[in-house]
Amino acid sequence: MNMNSRTPLIDLSDLRSRIERGRAGQVGAAVPKPAPTLLPEQAMMRERSQIAGADGVAQPAIPPARTRPPSTLRASHKAVAVIVDGEAMPEPGIKIGSPEYHLNDLQAFHDAEFVVNAFYAVLRRAPYANEFRRRLDELRGGMSKVELVGRLRMSPEGRRVGTRIDGLMLPLAVQLGYKVPAAGYLFRGGTALVGMPRILAQMGRTTAFVMARLRGIDRNLAELSHRQQQLSEAHEQLHGEVQTLPDVDARTQILDAQIAAMGEKLSMLEKLEGTLREEIARNHDIQERLIGDGRGRLRSSLLKSEQAVTRLTRQQGENAGALHYLKAQMARLDRLEGEIEAMRAKLDEVVELTKPTPEPVPEPEPAQVPAEFPAVHEVSGTRYMEELRVTDPALIDAPDWDTYYYAFEKLFYRSAAVVHQQRAYLPYLEPVDRSLKFLDLGCGRGEFMGLLKGAGIPTLGVDINSRNAERLREDGHDVVLGDALEFLKGSKDTYSGVALFQVIEHLSADYLRTLFETAAGKLASGGVLIAETLNPLSPIALNSFYMDETHVKPLPPEMVAFLMEWSGFVVERILYTAPIPPEHRVDVARANYFNYAIICRKP
Repeated sequence: MNMNSRTPLIDLSDLRSRIERGRAGQVGAAVPKPAPTLLPEQAMMRERSQIAGADGVAQPAIPPARTRPPSTLRASHKAVAVIVDGEAMPEPGIKIGSPEYHLNDLQAFHDAEFVVNAFYAVLRRAPYANEFRRRLDELRGGMSKVELVGRLRMSPEGRRVGTRIDGLMLPLAVQLGYKVPAAGYLFRGGTALVGMPRILAQMGRTTAFVMARLRGIDRNLAELSHRQQQLSEAHEQLHGEVQTLPDVDARTQILDAQIAAMGEKLSMLEKLEGTLREEIARNHDIQERLIGDGRGRLRSSLLKSEQAVTRLTRQQGENAGALHYLKAQMARLDRLEGEIEAMRAKLDEVVELTKPTPEPVPEPEPAQVPAEFPAVHEVSGTRYMEELRVTDPALIDAPDWDTYYYAFEKLFYRSAAVVHQQRAYLPYLEPVDRSLKFLDLGCGRGEFMGLLKGAGIPTLGVDINSRNAERLREDGHDVVLGDALEFLKGSKDTYSGVALFQVIEHLSADYLRTLFETAAGKLASGGVLIAETLNPLSPIALNSFYMDETHVKPLPPEMVAFLMEWSGFVVERILYTAPIPPEHRVDVARANYFNYAIICRKP
């Protein structure tokens, strides 16, 4: 190879003087942002492209290196950073798990990255901390990359894994030949002579690279000098502008005068503000008086309107409840008339067949007032069963207890009078929550459920009599057949109120106390409880009390009120209803009523 065709070598003294001049020219100049760090191969390739494009220097031919197939590399490998002796173990950059690699795939990495990628390629695992430290020290101590890869490949673990490394054996043999005593020096010299042209060519390329870098430094120094000159010009211009500024004292006097004038204006504004505040206060007082008068009149009007609406709503609810009850009674009467007609038809058939001679029923003699009080007072006989045969003959054919008690109430319990009495309780139910059901325990024949339904309050009835439950369901009511206390204990719902009409006199003391306590737990806050029973203060009511064989004992109102408060309720009212006939009245006001009811609420 012709030695004279190479690029001239670098003059180190000239290079040192250029660097010193560059440092001197950068004093006071802005420090340029450092370029990103490149690997030596990347830096040389970029400089070669710049030299070829800018200076037109012909580059010697570079033998193409074998490129790595894209399939054998990987862009990234997510792993947890491992610190060994204060130095982080890099992540692998090769594709892990490939059955074969080329030596050039590994030589693209350097230092610690080379060690990690060599372990992943040859042994298919990450190096242990001691292995990483030892192999990195060997590489930094002078061991070549080829020898390090060869040692890993020829280790027992490397033979067991069996990863194929193309292009490794020949460079490894050369590296190992260098280590043979005596002959190694001859072998090294022979290889050096053989590779001398390539080494000289590489030196020429390196020289061209360094010269190109020096020319770049010269360009940077020239640019820095130009910027320093611009800064000097800008400094002189700024200095001239400072010299042209007006005198500071004169400007301060002007500002003081302006501040004094602003102070006078501010004091005037404060006086004006005081005057405005006084005027606003007067207007506010007048406005408050007007608003207060208007609110009073408006509240009075609203209160009157609300009372009128309440009366109308109450009357509407009562009318709707009565209408619903009358419709139910009319439907029941229609059904009874049909049954009576059927019975009459059957009776006519039987009469035609048997032709019995009916015995005339003696008419009751009119009561005569004797002149003197007789020793014996005679009353005509009763016809209860005949009345049942006419009104509801099916009750006689099923003589069970529920039917017996149902027939008893049918004869001695007048629903029309009950509906009239129970309307008095509707005004006390206005505040109840209409999104919850109102519970009627011992609902009987459902008079109060009809009133609540007409007032728009959803209801649920509970009764132990199967006849009552069946008839109420036919009329469209929601009724549960069962014991009241057992139902309350098993229910998970919350109710707006509980009604106990003519029920508590049927219960024992323990049962009644438990019933009140359980009902308090099932009511919503503000829920109402109404308990109605016979008035023991009235002799007429006591006579009716013993008409029902299921009654346990009369209950004085004071005792029931105490039991309600003991169970957690707040007693609001005690109402006495159903006045007795005038001929039986006495001087005690409370004794002239057939029933009493206690209205209480859950706090």
